[in-house]
Amino acid sequence: KVGTPQDYYLVYTPSTPFEPGTQVTVSIYCLDLAPIPNTLETAYTFTTKQGILDHFTFEVITNQIVDTLFYGTITARDKYENLIEDYSTNSVRLLNANNQLPDNFGSFTITNGVGVGSISLGMEFIGTTCIYAQADNIRGTSNTFFLLIDDAQGGTVTTDTTTIVFQS
Repeated sequence: KVGTPQDYYLVYTPSTPFEPGTQVTVSIYCLDLAPIPNTLETAYTFTTKQGILDHFTFEVITNQIVDTLFYGTITARDKYENLIEDYSTNSVRLLNANNQLPDNFGSFTITNGVGVGSISLGMEFIGTTCIYAQADNIRGTSNTFFLLIDDAQGGTVTTDTTTIVFQS
């Protein structure tokens, strides 16, 4: 309405998300449609906050050998892939696709958003596989990788397109 102050809600979505702790200044310049325009020119400065935990990410897991200990890294991330540095927990469960937690499968403690832990996968994981991390009702999935039989053990592994035969 002409001559009546109105409230407006301004939404700004940056082309790339701001890193947590970034100081941002938003300048606003507005004119209304009155015969003699009213103007508003102002600026707001704020510091971005850390995001909310949305998921876990795994460092890429390369192909592994059955029953051989390897190390993995999990990070706590917000929906924009920013590291959640104030997230810590000692209750990260590693699961397979059937939500099972096999013996000696692995355990992780995350401190300041990052966790490094040991993992060992048994014969039931032979072939193409991936693992999941879960804590506080948040989940993350590793990349798909191949679990091989050690050549000293012997055996055959068949994927969708290839059969590998190990002889002891």
